[in-house]
Amino acid sequence: MLNDTLLDITQKLSKVGGWAVSYIEPKSAYLRPAVYDIPEYDADVRIMLDDVILCLEPAYREKVMISIERGRSLGEPCDLEVELVTPKGNRKWLHVIAHAETDDSGKVLRMIGALQAILHNKPFHYEYYSNLMQNWIELDAYPSPEGLAVYCHAITERKRMRERLDRMLRDILDRPH
Repeated sequence: MLNDTLLDITQKLSKVGGWAVSYIEPKSAYLRPAVYDIPEYDADVRIMLDDVILCLEPAYREKVMISIERGRSLGEPCDLEVELVTPKGNRKWLHVIAHAETDDSGKVLRMIGALQAILHNKPFHYEYYSNLMQNWIELDAYPSPEGLAVYCHAITERKRMRERLDRMLRDILDRPH
């Protein structure tokens, strides 16, 4: 009881919430109170994964769904930063980490993780394809009280490698189990 109270106070102060999702029967989810507070869910509302996905900015939805599937099927850890719009209409950045707990055969039993509210100014990140240069370009802009720092570089090779890896993963996941 005292440990739970201390944990809840610590999580509230640090804006971190722990969670676990079990894939073994009976399937269940365990969410610390901060998991509700950070994305502004009412404590009496049952949080469904589909609802959380819909709160994410569209640019992050597929990335999160792929990460969830990789964790569930392959035991791959997750470490993402995502932007969402809370049920109350506020924009928030979250850092989400998770790792798989497996049995001796490597079967994923559960994913255990945490989410943290990101409270500092997030850098602006943009990728685009330049027809003129026939190259993918990445722009990063970092706001600060002193001004704005902007960095630009080509990322064509990284984009091609990511596409090949994603195709390989889809092929693996599409195979009958």
